[in-house]
Amino acid sequence: YYQGIGVDKAEEERHRADIEAAMESSKKDIENGRVLPAKLALEGVLPFLQQNSTLGSTALLELARVYEHDQQAASAERIYDELRSHPQLAVRRQATSLAAGMAARMRRLSGESWWRALMKSPWEKRKK
Repeated sequence: YYQGIGVDKAEEERHRADIEAAMESSKKDIENGRVLPAKLALEGVLPFLQQNSTLGSTALLELARVYEHDQQAASAERIYDELRSHPQLAVRRQATSLAAGMAARMRRLSGESWWRALMKSPWEKRKK
């Protein structure tokens, strides 16, 4: 089964401890407001992640959320787009759901209210 969906279980098991440690470290860093260490931890294991595995897709979803915290919408969207074709329905749904709410989460993370974003004038930057 795993070979059919492009997952090398032996390779994944070889790097499982590193991937799980990076995910745990990243989660703690984000909870403490440290985006850069969280991003570096997950990007460090990116070469070992297998998109179609459960572990790999979970780590990629975590990385996309870190990109949201870092205001890197294009990078987060790219990951969500890739995971929309995941073999597991739950992962496809989660990627679709997270992508749909990304703009609102990013506004909230940046501290900008939805009303201010809506009412922002295209000439506002010129007034300064």
